[in-house]
Formats: sequence, structure tokens, C-alpha cells
Amino acid sequence: MKPFFRKKQMMSGVYSIAGEAVIRYLIIGEHHALLFDTGYGFGNLASFVKSLTDLPLYVVNSHGHIDHAGANFQFKQPCYMHSADMEVYRHHQTQNFRKAGWQALNKIQRIFFFWRLLIPKGYTQAQYLANPVSDNFLPVREGDVFDLGGVTLQVVEIPGHTPGSIGLLCPEKKLFFSGDGMNGGIWMFLPESTKLSVYCASIQKVQKLDFDYILGGHSAEMLPKVVLDDYLDVAQNLDFEHGRVMRPTAYTPDIQYRMCRSAVNPKNKSVVHISTEKL
Repeated sequence: MKPFFRKKQMMSGVYSIAGEAVIRYLIIGEHHALLFDTGYGFGNLASFVKSLTDLPLYVVNSHGHIDHAGANFQFKQPCYMHSADMEVYRHHQTQNFRKAGWQALNKIQRIFFFWRLLIPKGYTQAQYLANPVSDNFLPVREGDVFDLGGVTLQVVEIPGHTPGSIGLLCPEKKLFFSGDGMNGGIWMFLPESTKLSVYCASIQKVQKLDFDYILGGHSAEMLPKVVLDDYLDVAQNLDFEHGRVMRPTAYTPDIQYRMCRSAVNPKNKSVVHISTEKL
């Protein structure tokens, strides 16, 4: 039987872990390892990570959403999250929101990933709803550093998608791990999302950092830093008037939003999903 989680070595000491339509990252140093995001919490992520490294582990969340912090309960040690996302995390762990998450992932399974299990075979909604909610956290903020031994990861605050979104800068490997904080299809219509101008400022801030590749939370790709130019272009030159009206999500059934492209660069394939309130 194929394992539910799938690892991919991005470079020496850096692995992506796919499963549940989410990408986590495991960075391994000389004396510690760090797991960036945990996913929904369907499969046994803790056991899978243990099969890759037995080093002491830091668990860090890019933000508080259900698909990035839902498996925190599987880890005995405190997890690190920005304090501005704690309220978001607690809301996402309510029974009603977990039901919405289950519904959303099942829909994605049917439409887009019918050939690959996003939820382990035989795993039920009742089991998922019975998962405990971890409240064992330590706060992180701008400039905090995780020293893994020969590899360091520095916290960078990147509000936009959520108020407490963070990225991790790895100077030794010239990498920036962005979670959902910046990507080519960012969601900026959520109740907790900031105004679009805040997201633009976060991109401009990250552009000034020294790294070569950015790694996001839903695609196991090392994208060149230059993609940030596209992300900023569409955010600064948003064509809301001609944006495609999208169906409300299971998470936000009462919010109307549009998928918008750049008004000045038709070759830019990046989009921003945004509501009127966040412009």
C-alpha cells in the first residue's frame, strides 16, 4: 500500500510533505529539525515525520487556518504560531468549521483529485470531528530565529492572507518558505484577511530579502524569487471590474468574491481572489 503522505527532497536537508491538498516542509539540521505546517489532521503526520528524522523537532505554523494547523494535536511539544492568528486558529477548530473543511476537501477530491486520496481510506468525518484541539502554543514574531545546527530559519511577518501569517527565511539555503502568505492565487476575501494594501507591503518587504527560491503551502515547487514581481503586479493593478465572480466557498458561504488578474499585464497568470471589502 502506498503511504498516505508523500515526501519529495527539494534539496539536501529539505523535504516537502504532500497530502490532504497541503504542502508541509521539513528542514533538517545537525541537531534539530523543523516542520513548517501540519495540515488538516486526517493522516498520522507525526509518525511520518518520525520516519524521516529522529532529531528534536520544532513545529511552526505559517498561519492559523484549518489546513495548516489542524494536526498540531499529534505533537507533544508546543507549536509556534504568531499571536495575531490565535483567534483564527480557534475558530477554525470549532466543530462547524471542521465540518466545512471536511465538505470542502471531499469536493476537491471528487472534482480535481479523484485519482489520489486526500483523506485516508476508511477515515470518517466522525473520527475527524473527534480529534482533540491543541492549545499548546508558543508565540513567534518578526526576527525570531530557529537554529537547527548549520541551518537557521528566521521568522518574517507577512500579513495579508491572515493578520498573523509568517514566512521563514533560510539564509544558508537561500530559501523563503511562504505558507499561504503569498502565492499566485492568494485568497484575500476571508473575514480575517487584511486590506489589499497590507498584502502589497508584505510582498515588497520580502522582495528585499536575500534568497533565490520561494516555496509555498499548496505546491511542492521551488519558484524563482522573480515570481514576486507577478504577485505584486496583480495586487497593485487589480482588475476588479472584470474579475470572474466565484461561487462562495464552504468556509465562507456568505461572502461574494472575484478572481482578478492584472489590468496592465495580460501575460501575468497570477490572480488575487478578493471581495469588495478588502480592496
